[in-house]
Amino acid sequence: MARGGSVLLVLWVVVVAADGKHDAVNTTEVERSTAAPTPPLPLRPEYAHPAGVEALDPYNSEKNNPPPHHRDYLEEDYDHESNKEDDHENRDDVDELPSLSGDHLQSSTDDLPMFLQEPQHAFVVRNKPATLRCRAANALQVYFKCNDVRSVASTQFEFVDPQSGVRIVEAECNVTRDQLEEYFGEDRFTCTCFAWSSRGDIRSQPAVVELAYLKKQFAISPTATSVEAGVAATLRCSPPPAAPTPRISWLKHGAPLQQDHNVLISAEGNLLISRATLQDMGNYSCVAENIAGKRVSEPALLTVYVNGGWSSWSPWSPCRCAGRATGGQRRTRTCTEPYPLNGGAHCQGQAVQRTADCVPCQSGKLN
Repeated sequence: MARGGSVLLVLWVVVVAADGKHDAVNTTEVERSTAAPTPPLPLRPEYAHPAGVEALDPYNSEKNNPPPHHRDYLEEDYDHESNKEDDHENRDDVDELPSLSGDHLQSSTDDLPMFLQEPQHAFVVRNKPATLRCRAANALQVYFKCNDVRSVASTQFEFVDPQSGVRIVEAECNVTRDQLEEYFGEDRFTCTCFAWSSRGDIRSQPAVVELAYLKKQFAISPTATSVEAGVAATLRCSPPPAAPTPRISWLKHGAPLQQDHNVLISAEGNLLISRATLQDMGNYSCVAENIAGKRVSEPALLTVYVNGGWSSWSPWSPCRCAGRATGGQRRTRTCTEPYPLNGGAHCQGQAVQRTADCVPCQSGKLN
């Protein structure tokens, strides 16, 4: 009986000790829960997120822990992106027609035809007809009218642009020499391109068609010219009547003349040499050229002359006759600096100077 009582006493002590430990643990947890939370470690500025530290945690639930309100980053940036997507969707929903910008088709809100290429002024060269071309988008028909009469010689081609899916129509019109010669209107021969669709039609600027030609006779031909070295020289040239306006060039000794800082061709076609030298001498020809042909003028000689110049005076020397001194002194100079060239003037003045006591020899010559 005494042994059984001892066992019960031991069990009671164990139970009481366990309850005390449990109360201590509970008390510690309560104290921990009521204590102030430990502040988070501060972040370096370069790692700071504008939405707060929570945004750096990939495991944070936005539903349970929504990020703090931040106007500059969250609203403006993300709303801006979503607006861009909305704008992109709105643009995709709008069925707009293409328009030309450079060489590419872009969208347009105009349903009328639109010219991608208009006819340009053209020339009939001999028996080769002039070809006019026209191209339009969103058109059902593209055709030409020449002098307000629809041309039966125009042809039409159609295709669809593979990138934009826009229908493009091209038209060509050939104008022959006979058509030009048979036209007696007061105005020039003109052709206009028309592009038509169910929404309306448009017309291009009129293109003038002319017969190309180049007459033989120059209006002004270059003439022979003589200039002093170091002076400017000009050879004039005016081309023959022509259409289109011919291009002017020059030949020197039959070879194309190269322009440089000293030799230029003016807008009127004249040859300008700012400072003539002996190397500029030669035969020059004016050339007029256009799509109808080429004309070359008769050559004109450009002469560059040099006027003679005196050398310095020689030292004074005794006057002599037959090798013997006769008294007095003399000195001389020559017309050699420079020598007169290409018809240049000779030196003016005396080549010899004598003192008063320099007696002439009997022969009249002094040594």
